[in-house]
Amino acid sequence: MIINCLKYIKRFFLYPLRNLKVFRFSFHRYPPNGYYPCHVKNYDKNQKKLIEQYKNEKQIVVFFNLTIHIVTGGMLSINNFVEHSKQFSAEYNFGLIMSGLPFEHAVIPNKYFEYALEPIDFNYIIKYTKPEKLLLNIPEVFIISFLNALSVKHIEWLKSINKLNINILNQNDELMPEQKYIEKIREICNNRLTITAAHKSYCTGEKSVQYGTPVFLLRPFAEKYYKTDFKDKKNIILLSPDLNAYKNKVVKKLKKELPDYKFKIIKNMKFEDYKKEISKAKYTITFGEGFDGYFLEPYLSDSIGFAVYNNVFFPKDFPKIQTLYASWQDLYDNIVEDIRNIDKNPLKYKEISKTIENYFLANDTSMINLEDLYKRWMGN
Repeated sequence: MIINCLKYIKRFFLYPLRNLKVFRFSFHRYPPNGYYPCHVKNYDKNQKKLIEQYKNEKQIVVFFNLTIHIVTGGMLSINNFVEHSKQFSAEYNFGLIMSGLPFEHAVIPNKYFEYALEPIDFNYIIKYTKPEKLLLNIPEVFIISFLNALSVKHIEWLKSINKLNINILNQNDELMPEQKYIEKIREICNNRLTITAAHKSYCTGEKSVQYGTPVFLLRPFAEKYYKTDFKDKKNIILLSPDLNAYKNKVVKKLKKELPDYKFKIIKNMKFEDYKKEISKAKYTITFGEGFDGYFLEPYLSDSIGFAVYNNVFFPKDFPKIQTLYASWQDLYDNIVEDIRNIDKNPLKYKEISKTIENYFLANDTSMINLEDLYKRWMGN
């Protein structure tokens, strides 16, 4: 009770007080996450100013993203799609917009990373624009909330678009909605529906049949990372914030067997600070899906990540290395000894790190995938 009260005070009083340029005090109720427009200073004025440049656009592309004070790999991935879409916006002559979900929430700056474009409230998009051609890119995890949030005005506006295409951003196939929701999306866009998959493992003909919709690859973009030589790295092991049944057991063993190491959970960290942390730390362990940023990004920083193999996400041709385990029990049994052995051999450390970095860079088709998305849309 006391902890929840302190969290409430921090979120609704202390944070707005420290950010008076953005927020204003209001006795209007707050949503479970985020803020409503009435909690943000000059919200209507600022949104009208942002949407002004799009009023006469005949072709518009919208990427939906979360606009609350958290940072996730999915959010960063979508932000990168928007950043790299800027060049195609000019080339293919369309207006590029980032918008927020849920619709009723205010779109606000993120304290953990900078948005590629200042987000525009979807309610202002439907009120002030009338494109002939529209592409909506919606994350898989928000398909249901997108459908639930559609008002009569939203639907009327969408139905008025001459060529409305919807693309589901499938960044995690385990989060895809049930087929009945995909069919509702298909109905809204008159069967102009596609799915883009973040990983090859679920960009298959079988998935196209399963969803009754073409599935195309759209690999996430790699960030620019800091690099630290092995000799300058610290005895730090970073832990992803994910929870699973083995996490406490694994961490307890690591702390007992590796007393010279400091352990740090990655949370409440600005993205730039996170990139610096994974560069200076010797190791990072992901307790999530495995083929994720917590595993891959350390390798792009001349560091090493540990994970458990997951056939839903990992490509079949992914290199077999000792830092990728067959199961959580396998990781539990072997990770301590593996760390000790790698620590003794800087050349081995570098070899493992470079193996994954080289694989990742050789398979980097993100820009090609993104342009293909726009070519399909333009030809539709």
